[in-house]
Amino acid sequence: MLHDLGDAQVDAVPSSLSFSFKALELTGQLRQSSNELLTGYWQILMHDPAGNDTTKTWFLAIVRGQVVFSDTQPLSWSSLVEILRRYVPRTRTPQAQLAIQALQQKYESAGQTIPLATMLSRMEEVGLLEREDGLKALRQKALSDFDEYFRSSGQAQFQPKPNLDHQAPIQGFDLNTLLFEAVKRRVEWEQVQTHLPAMDCVLSLKPSVLSNPDLPDLQKQQLQNLLQHGRPLDAIAYDMGKDALTASKTFAQLVRKGWVTVGGGNSSPTNCLKTLTSAAQRH
Repeated sequence: MLHDLGDAQVDAVPSSLSFSFKALELTGQLRQSSNELLTGYWQILMHDPAGNDTTKTWFLAIVRGQVVFSDTQPLSWSSLVEILRRYVPRTRTPQAQLAIQALQQKYESAGQTIPLATMLSRMEEVGLLEREDGLKALRQKALSDFDEYFRSSGQAQFQPKPNLDHQAPIQGFDLNTLLFEAVKRRVEWEQVQTHLPAMDCVLSLKPSVLSNPDLPDLQKQQLQNLLQHGRPLDAIAYDMGKDALTASKTFAQLVRKGWVTVGGGNSSPTNCLKTLTSAAQRH
């Protein structure tokens, strides 16, 4: 069931802005239905591709046809901060968290809504964030959501929300450009599936790599820090502040070079690589 986002008055949603879709159809449906006049949310109800009786709702925030936010909940300060933590590692430090709390306290103590674009600018001013980092984080999050959800079937409905124009933290990204890249990323997932482990499989650095004279010491240290004692790829991607595909492409290259081995964690490497195939198909 799609939810009412609660604007005071909105026009009835045209039939072209409400549709059902099968797996892999959402890209084309969004391209056909979207235009530069839309401001609001594409609220998309996803069915579990595995056939389980579960659903997930995806909110794709649009301002004048531009994507400004993507998440499983509507745009808010708390959801924006979570995205920054995921994709900008320096915002996770205790010092950064205290600084962020101090910035938001100014508005909370006055009972005011936190202005998202202003907060991003203030984070830049105090050295918590580069503007490009914030833009890249929001773009990575949108593309990661496209990776996950475009394999599902479900229902989509556009809900106009005119005041989203004032809430948006950025000017946004062209939807058609993101849709084109989403299709390209599905091809990239297929290209790395031979070497790419499932995100919960464990990667380990081969000891011989540390004596490789052609590898700079800095890169050796980075690989040691990321892969110490063997670590799952999803944890490595988080530490790097990279989306799953970007991290997977990086380590697929290292697996091909023989620098990194793939293990199965609690399962065998064979089971891990079986999971790899289904994970790549999902993306």
